[in-house]
This record gives sequence, structure tokens and C-alpha cells, in this order.
Amino acid sequence: MSANAPVVKIAAKQPSGTEAEVPRTSRNILTWRWWPLITSAALCAALLFHFGVATTEIATYSAYLGLAVVTPGILLWRALHGPSRTLLDDVVIGSALGLVFSLGSYLLARLLGIPALALTAPAVVLILFAAHPKLRGHWRARNPEKVPRWFSWAISAVTLVSLSWIAWRAFTTHPFTGDAASSPYLDIPYHLALAGELKNHAPPQVPYLAGEPLNYHWFAHAHLAASSWGTGIELEVLLLRLSIVPLLAITIIGSALLAVRLSSRWWTGIAATVIGFWLTAISPFQFTEEPIVFETRALDDWWWQSPTQAFGAALFAGTLLLLVSMLRNGARAGSWLLLAIFLIALAGSKGTFLPVLLVGILAVIAVERFNKKLWNRTALIAAAQVFTVLALAMLVVYRGQSDGMSVRPLHNMGRMPAVVASHLGMPWLPLRPWVLLIIGSLTVLIWLMRATGALGLGKKEQRTDPLVALLVGVTAAGVGATIVFAHTGFSEYYFLRSVAPLIGVASACGLAALTDKHMRLIPPLLAGAALTGALYWLSPTQATLADESGRAAALWTLAWPYLVLLTGASITAATLWHMKTRAVAIAALASVLIGGGLFGVAREWTGIIEQFDKQGTSARTLPSNATPLPHGAREASRWLRAHSDPDAIIATNAHCRGRDGQGRCDNRAFWISGYSERRVLIEGWGYTERTGSNSKTTPFMYRPYWNPAKLAANDAAFTTPSDRSIATLRDTYHVTWLFVDLRESVDFSALSDNTTLRYRSGDCAIFEIR
Repeated sequence: MSANAPVVKIAAKQPSGTEAEVPRTSRNILTWRWWPLITSAALCAALLFHFGVATTEIATYSAYLGLAVVTPGILLWRALHGPSRTLLDDVVIGSALGLVFSLGSYLLARLLGIPALALTAPAVVLILFAAHPKLRGHWRARNPEKVPRWFSWAISAVTLVSLSWIAWRAFTTHPFTGDAASSPYLDIPYHLALAGELKNHAPPQVPYLAGEPLNYHWFAHAHLAASSWGTGIELEVLLLRLSIVPLLAITIIGSALLAVRLSSRWWTGIAATVIGFWLTAISPFQFTEEPIVFETRALDDWWWQSPTQAFGAALFAGTLLLLVSMLRNGARAGSWLLLAIFLIALAGSKGTFLPVLLVGILAVIAVERFNKKLWNRTALIAAAQVFTVLALAMLVVYRGQSDGMSVRPLHNMGRMPAVVASHLGMPWLPLRPWVLLIIGSLTVLIWLMRATGALGLGKKEQRTDPLVALLVGVTAAGVGATIVFAHTGFSEYYFLRSVAPLIGVASACGLAALTDKHMRLIPPLLAGAALTGALYWLSPTQATLADESGRAAALWTLAWPYLVLLTGASITAATLWHMKTRAVAIAALASVLIGGGLFGVAREWTGIIEQFDKQGTSARTLPSNATPLPHGAREASRWLRAHSDPDAIIATNAHCRGRDGQGRCDNRAFWISGYSERRVLIEGWGYTERTGSNSKTTPFMYRPYWNPAKLAANDAAFTTPSDRSIATLRDTYHVTWLFVDLRESVDFSALSDNTTLRYRSGDCAIFEIR
């Protein structure tokens, strides 16, 4: 053997059972990969229990979610698409698919008149995948990549903190017992009414206006109805507590995974969720008692005020992850089927998602055509699918109605000057075009503050990436639609809310591109963020001077945030300029905005903690736009539900949520249909096509009912009860029960002579028509 020959050392094979072979069961328990999930589930359960959800309800809903939603969804996802990059991708997209699967199963069973039959569909899936040899392999995770443990812990923390914020905003203001339980946010009874309608009927009608077609995206309410049938849990508990948890988790984790897929860096997933869900905008408007510029962060009150938006956000996250996989890795037949299923579900969940998705896919086609002179076949087919589903939804779900939405560019900006003048205590602010221009520009800048990091996507490598085009196109469409459209109830802002998580994704991916080859940027960026945040922490919190003598102080309060930005940006830019980098402007701007936003979050949570210290978790205040219910309303409604047929029609004299200073009736009355889960002949008539589309001169909530003769016949049974008036309700409108609000005009004695009093509680009485 040559003296220079390499020496090859061969390790001796260790026999089975020696110390070199460590049994799986003896691994360090602290490094078990399921600890983040178990810890998160335990803390989430504790939070729900603290806010009034029974342990049996938590256990039942968890079992339903796992066996009837998540597991069937994962199995179907793997069978149709194949395994994803990680197990976490499988779980997130599979859970979103499971929501659609359970929804479809329930609607079919409800149409057949056997809603309990919906649970057989997931059971069949589980049995089929366990019994069939070719499907059995899908039970096993075969993902090529593992999720870093630190990422699992970090994303769990982001989700739990976000849920805690929602608990502070919603759970504390909506207890299930006590006086506060009878003053819900005005839309809660509305959503309960729609969920109750879908619990008992399909296809649905407007439950508080029996016989009126429901031209609305109601899939989220069908999801609540399916969950109620599957678990036996009250709709109110599902709406205000339990259903929020999986929808929030899917959206947050899905947004994080989307950032990881676009940037190939795990840290961007956490950055995307922190920026998109937590970051507050540095805005003069937020120093008022009630911000008048809608926050663009994804963590907002719509998680509990708008179940349609929450449900749609979860499905949208799954749709985008699927589409990214198809555009990057190619599409198989099962992928196209999955995309069609997701699109149909999105169409019936919230009307704002498909239009922005279509624009994003068109952006992919344009970028590919411009840069590669090729037509992206996958994007073309996907665009055709989205367009087809969108067109069908307009015909089938919305029946060609606009529901008060119209094209009015900058209309919402036109409302800003007077509102700003009022809220900032400056009635002397001139309402002139230049004021509109300034306030409108500030508003759009505030919306886009979280997207500052996305400027890093301007590099050539990112400009030619079709996935970046999809992300930027969808986000830009959401912002643009909010500016172009106007709605009688401010619903154009849901376009912006629909893309809010993606603003964080774009910013995080841009920061990754920015720092990829400039790692030395990171220290000055962090220093600039800390400096800006510290200055922001010391800034005023509210403008309080309301007369002309306070102009200087009020204007100083307005100017302070921008002086903070200017100072932080200048110092950071000077440092980076000294380092002679070409990314000076972008890095400095992103640094100060993110720093200020994070310290804004810290100040927000400091206020929350102080409130907890003062009064614990009891109901802190009534929610804004609360609807005080009559004394005994909940009890009477529940009695009626227990003693009437689901197909019964109720008549009532309670038509108004309240009256304004001019005595006009607020037609948004939904509480009887909401808590009784029964159809009402005429309760209210708000949120219908006829009130929404004809409210250019009179606000929609004060428009009168369009059929005065029918309303008069309804009210005659209460104000002048007689055999004739009661017979009209019974024979013409098929009414069998009368729900009386004793605060309104009623001849109680005559009513008792012509009907049978069955129940009375507080200001409410229930009569049965003989």
C-alpha cells in the first residue's frame, strides 16, 4: 500500500440494542414536535373556559373539528393533490378543505330534510381511507420537509396572542349571562338569525322578513348551522367563541406558510403574521377616541363581527396556498378539482375575495407574457375558472343584485374631512378640495404602511417572479377596489380587509429580498426601529382641545407621528448611507414604520393589561353599536324555539332597533329571529336589497318598509286585535304565534281575548293563535 494513500475509516456497525441505538421512546420529551400544538390547545381551552364555554362544549367541538372537519380534509387533500412540502401545509390546507367538505355535506343533508345525516359523510371518508388499500397510505405523513421547532412555537404564540386580543375585544363585551348579554353588537342578532334560518331551512330566506329572498353570501352561516347540528352546541356559543378559533388559526398559519413558500425562508412567516396581524399604523387619526380610518391590519373586530369575512379569510388562505403550489410545481387533475371547490366555497362565503383573486391571476399572466413572451397555461385556466365561478355567483347567490355597492371613485374619501374635523375637535377645519386631497392621500398611505417592506420586491429577480405578481396583484386589487367602490354600509372596506394578511406577507418577502445580500443592513435597521418605537411610545395618545384656542396643541398632536417618522428615518438613512448601500431609502422607511408599529402594539397591550388589572375580565363596556334587547327577550325567544315548529311563522310589533332624533325607525331589528331561530313575518327590513340599493338620499337604516299595507295588517293584530285582524295573519300569512314587545303600542287585554297567552317574561309576551 502506498504511504500517501488515503486512510478510510469504516465505523463498526452497532448491534441492535446497544447504547448507540437510542429507542424512539427514550428521546428527550422536551423536543417532541407535538408540544406546540398540545400547549396551544390547552391554553386556548383555558381561555374559552374562562369566558363561559363549558368543558363539555370544548371537548365536543374539538372532537367534531378533528373527526368531521380536519382529518377528512387532510385525507382528501392528500388523495387529490398529493403530500405538501410539510405536514403543517397538509394540516392548514386540509383544514380549509375540510370546512368546505363539511359545508357541502350539511347543505346536501339539509336539502334532503335530514340534517343529522351530514355526519355520515366524514364517517364514510374515514372508513373508506382506512379500508381501501390504495387510500390507506394517505393516513401517513410523507412530507419531504420538516417544520423547524422554533417556527412551531413562534406561530403558536402569534395565534394565541391574537386570540387573546379577540377575547379582550369580543369575549369581555359579549358574556352569555348577565345584563351585558342583552346588549350585543347590532350585527350579532343578524348573524344568529341567518344561522338559525340555515339550521332549519335550505335554500334560505331572509328570516326576519319571511318570504324575502336572501341575496347574500351565507355559507359561513351554513357552517355554523352544520357545527350546531354536529355538536348540539348553541349557535351563540359557536358564533362568539368556538368557531373563531379554527378560522383564525388557519388564516394566521396559512399566511405564514404563504410567506415561507414565496421567500424560501422560515423567518418571513413569523414576520408576515406580526406585520400583517399586529402592526398598528402611525396615523394622526388613531389619536381620536374612535379611529375613523379603518385599520388595515388583519387582527380587527371583524373576526367576531363578521363571520362571513372570517370564514372567507380561512378559505382564501387555503386557496392561495393551493394556487401557489399549482403555479410553481404544475397542476394535476385533482388540483383543478380542488381549485374549483375552493372557488365555489369562496363565492358563497364573501363577495370580495374572488374579484381580487382574479386580478392577481391576471397579473401573473401579464408578467409571464411580458418577461418570457409566453402564456402561462396554469394561470390562464385558473383565471377562466375564477371568472366562471364569479359570474355564476352573481347570478345564483346574489341574483344579479348589487346590495348597495356601486362604482363611486373616492366617495369614501369625501366623507373624511367632516369626520376628521369632528373627531379631532377641529370644527374650524376647512372642508375644501385640498383638504380632501390631503386626507385621502394620508388615508391610502396609512393603509400601505405595513406594505413598506414590499418595496424590496422591486428587484429584478422578484419583478419577474409570477408568484410575486400574484401577491402584489391581489393586494393592489384590494386597495384599489376600496377606493373605487362605495357601499351604503361601508362594506367596500371589506376588499381591504380581505387582503390585509397579504400586506404582511408582501412586506416580509420584500424585507427578505432586501436583506438577502445585505446582511449588514440588519443592525442599523433594528436600531432605527428601536429609536422610532421609543419616540412613538412617548407620543401623545389623543387630541382633546376642541376650540380655536387649541389649534396649536391639536396640530402638534397631529404632526408628532410624522416628526417621529422623519427623525427615525433620517438617522437610519444617514447610518446606511455611510455604509454605502443602495437600499438606503427602502431600508430606512421600512425600519421606522415597523419600529413605530411594533411599539404601537406594545402600547396597545399595555393599555389592555392595565384594564385587566383594574377590573379583571368582566364586561368592560358595551360594544359599540350595541342593541339593547327588551327585558326577558332572550328567555322568551328560547321558550318560543322550544315550543314551536321550525317552520312556524311569527308576527311581532317590534320593528325598530331604535329611533333617531327625528323619530325615524332604525329598521335593523333581528333579535327575535336571531334568538328564537324562527321566521318572522315582518321584524325588521334592514340589510335587504330594497333598502340598500335605494338609500342615496335617506340612510338605508331609516328607509321605511316598502309594503305599507302588509305592515298595517301585521300591526293591526297588536294595536286593534279582533277576530278579523288575527284571521288575516293566520289565513293570509300563515302566522301561528305572536311575539309582543310590551314597550310598543299594544292592546294587551283585547289580544288576550282573541289569542292564548302562552309565556311572559319581562317586557315580552308570547301568544298562540287559536
